[in-house]
Amino acid sequence: MISKIEVENVKGYGIPGKTIYLNLSSTKINLCVAPNGFGKSSLATAFDSLNRKRLDVTEDNKHYAHKTDNSILKITMDGVEYEANSRSNNINSVLKVYVIHNRTCVDYIKNVFARVVSVSAFSKIEEIIICNIPNSYAPTYRISKIRRTFGNNGKILSSIENLLHNVFFLEKLPTIYDILTKYQAAIRKKRVNDIVSKINESKGTIDVIVNSINDNLFAEIESEPHYIEFLRNYNFIFEGKSKLDRFNVFYQLLYLWENEKDNIRDMVERAKYERYRDRINANLQLLDTTGQSIQAIEKDDQLVIVFPHADTMSNGQRDVLTFAAELMIIKSSLRQDRKYLIIIDEVFDYLDDANTLAAQYYLSDIVKSNADNIYVMLLTHLNPYTFRNYVFNPKMINEVYLCDTQPVASDDVKSFIAFREWLNPKSNPANQDLYNKMSRDLFHYNPNATDHSAEIAIHRRPGVKSAWGNPARLKEMLVTELNKYLNNDPVYDPYAVAIALRLRVEKVMYSDLPNQALKDAFVETHTTNKKLEFCEDNGIIVPDAYFIVNSIHNSADHLKQNQVTGIFEEKQMVYKLSNNVVYHIIANLFCYDGTPITIDAIG
Repeated sequence: MISKIEVENVKGYGIPGKTIYLNLSSTKINLCVAPNGFGKSSLATAFDSLNRKRLDVTEDNKHYAHKTDNSILKITMDGVEYEANSRSNNINSVLKVYVIHNRTCVDYIKNVFARVVSVSAFSKIEEIIICNIPNSYAPTYRISKIRRTFGNNGKILSSIENLLHNVFFLEKLPTIYDILTKYQAAIRKKRVNDIVSKINESKGTIDVIVNSINDNLFAEIESEPHYIEFLRNYNFIFEGKSKLDRFNVFYQLLYLWENEKDNIRDMVERAKYERYRDRINANLQLLDTTGQSIQAIEKDDQLVIVFPHADTMSNGQRDVLTFAAELMIIKSSLRQDRKYLIIIDEVFDYLDDANTLAAQYYLSDIVKSNADNIYVMLLTHLNPYTFRNYVFNPKMINEVYLCDTQPVASDDVKSFIAFREWLNPKSNPANQDLYNKMSRDLFHYNPNATDHSAEIAIHRRPGVKSAWGNPARLKEMLVTELNKYLNNDPVYDPYAVAIALRLRVEKVMYSDLPNQALKDAFVETHTTNKKLEFCEDNGIIVPDAYFIVNSIHNSADHLKQNQVTGIFEEKQMVYKLSNNVVYHIIANLFCYDGTPITIDAIG
């Protein structure tokens, strides 16, 4: 378990730095939620600056006030603290880190004509370096030479050159390296040589010699565990083959291992590389909807994915291609004997529906292969509800709140808001009157609001607190949650804060109207947007901030509940309350100075 991360002097984190207490699970996707402005990108940058030897934070990525000072990254995992700084990195000894983020950046072309310099900027996508390209090696395979080494009857050996070009055969070779080495020992080598000697005793044509070889000749070696393992690993090429055919392959591999071991290893690495390259390109081809044939190419001794200019492809195409490519690279390097931290910096926050499903597939593929050694840290500003009900199985998610204060919508508040939508006067005209009363007296500002709790109670809707039909009781609850929000308490209800915010905006504008006739008309005007426009039409200056926060409290206005599943159709905008800029706007709107807000502010 990773329980603490400390970052100092990286982008928005200065000196002293930021300490984040969390509980990252190695068996789930850790959905790390924090508002915009919290420093998620600073956190990702810190981990992205790790190399094998130290924490290499560029001057551009240091805090603006500490450009020449040291940067530090610490993690606490399984109760032990590890640190990386400009001189050392002991995090790398226990944890391999990968960071996936938006790769779009700005580049420019400079042209000089007649001593006049012109610069044109364009958006580009950073290349993804996949791996270094191994040299192309092959053993100096000569069947004639191996036959001479075998002895008089070496002519019975058939060439295995085709196997040395078979990718599947070569990919299996590392699994028998140890076996080939063990057969260099005298006692096992003798078993091989005994078989060779017996075969060399025969005389005649190839067919005569082969027909004279009895299967019992191989009984002893085929009872030896390492030879059994060799046969098992290559069962896919030995099926239907004779015992002599199997021995033929084994004998020649032993010869090559003894005489050209390094070339064999290099040949295998090259074959694995080529298969890896082809697999990546096949996957890219499936995902590439740009029509520009994006693929991995060999460039400067490296395999890289080069993307076209960002403005020639959509954001969704760009994001899913880069995300999938990086996950493919990560997946290919995973080992069971190492621990990994995969940080995904807000990739899911901007993908469209189809690309989200594609990205989910590739990430889920890694999670399924997890043997409690992979920490997946998905940084997001979205409500976890989005991921639970749309992207991942809820059992796969571990919700982690990086910010000390978090919006957590209660079922009580959501049920009360959804009740008004449940009234559905279009289908049930008899409910129109109560719908209008709730809108006018409970969800919008009205200094003459009346109690509708008895009318709400008649409907007996499960989970709906009819007592909140009393404006005073409702506002008590709203102000309680508002004060939690303003005071940075650990948890607050964002829907309650959003309704309080609307009441405050409308009360302030109501108070600015010069006469009662305009005020009465303001109360009867539907929707906050139209109320604000009404004020402007009547000469009242409406601050831009009111329009900014309007989208937030509007998102709390028409919350619906699925009558079959019981799931609320939540609006993500209401969770933007955690944004630092939005917080300061709301604090100023309520003239908050640390003193608790009273009902008078909204009633």
